[in-house]
Amino acid sequence: MFESLKRALLPGLLMLGVSGCGDDSVVVWLHLQNVTPDVVALQVAISLDGKAAMQQYEFTQGLGEVAVKLKKSELGHGQLRVSVYGLRADRCRFVSGLYEATVNADQPLVESATVLQTVDPVVCPEGEVRPNLVKVPKGSFTMGSPTGESGRNSNETQHPVTLTRDFWMAESEVTNKQYRNLMGSSPSYFNGDDLPVEHVSWFDAVAYCNALSVKEKLTPCYQVSGTTVGWAEGVACTGYRLPTEAEWEYAARSPATTLYAGSDLIDGVAWYDKNSDSTMHAVKTKTANGRGLYDLSGNVWEWVWDGYQGKYEALPSTDPIGPSTSGLRVVRGGSWNGPASYGRVAMRFYNVAGDVYNIRGLGFRFVRSNP
Repeated sequence: MFESLKRALLPGLLMLGVSGCGDDSVVVWLHLQNVTPDVVALQVAISLDGKAAMQQYEFTQGLGEVAVKLKKSELGHGQLRVSVYGLRADRCRFVSGLYEATVNADQPLVESATVLQTVDPVVCPEGEVRPNLVKVPKGSFTMGSPTGESGRNSNETQHPVTLTRDFWMAESEVTNKQYRNLMGSSPSYFNGDDLPVEHVSWFDAVAYCNALSVKEKLTPCYQVSGTTVGWAEGVACTGYRLPTEAEWEYAARSPATTLYAGSDLIDGVAWYDKNSDSTMHAVKTKTANGRGLYDLSGNVWEWVWDGYQGKYEALPSTDPIGPSTSGLRVVRGGSWNGPASYGRVAMRFYNVAGDVYNIRGLGFRFVRSNP
């Protein structure tokens, strides 16, 4: 019976200090009551023995159930706290629930009803929530780097790519102020309002995109259930989303072909380890590329949608999108603490989608397909 319940729970599972599956885990299953039609998303924050999870989870599906999986070997005193917040379409937290209990390894499945109650006063985000948008026209380009390019890696094979849709791209990386105003708080290590938000996971970036769509009364692109993210309509969706890897590189190419985003000389267009004074900088303080986009080279790495694929030239040449289920997601652009070679337009790297450790130079920007 327990194994069948675990299988049913897995699509929407939250994990704290967990790796792997099996009998070494305790599952706490919360049945939420008073989930009204006004609740369009749930935010869930968990802590164990006073240690908070680095990530706040968000759901847009399966809003009546929350499951938390805890590794038995890391239970310690087993003091679990699960805070649940219900969000309206305007991102206001208007209901909340709290589950607190001591869990132990002898009880592998715990079930409990948790009641969502009205928050008074309702907590709503205020102020600027996104950068301005720049239109990037559809077109064809050569993706990757020539074999003689300095700093080139073996995963940058040149190949032709065609993008069949115009899209709008944020002119800069999302800032702390914009992220905080929409999501309620910023996870950044560097906290200046106009600094890029960083220390965000790929899932955090996805949640921001969906939240921005809802706020602007657009249909969210992503279907989210814990760490399961679907993108049913692909680039045909009309809400905000992360750029594909091909869209990111196409937008960064100025449209002239330059080594960095906007120039063959990095200092004028990017913050990197030789000119950053060991810190990131406010967005839009270097020169934009030929499309009017800032900081595509340097300042912070940027998440894109694609799962990492080493031989990306094997993808379709028209509107290519990397693997959708990979735990490794592509990051682009380099950062304030990396060498100039990382800021090259063709440079490809990747990071674990849920990783928020030691990534003080990783943020994101978003796009929206032109309707």
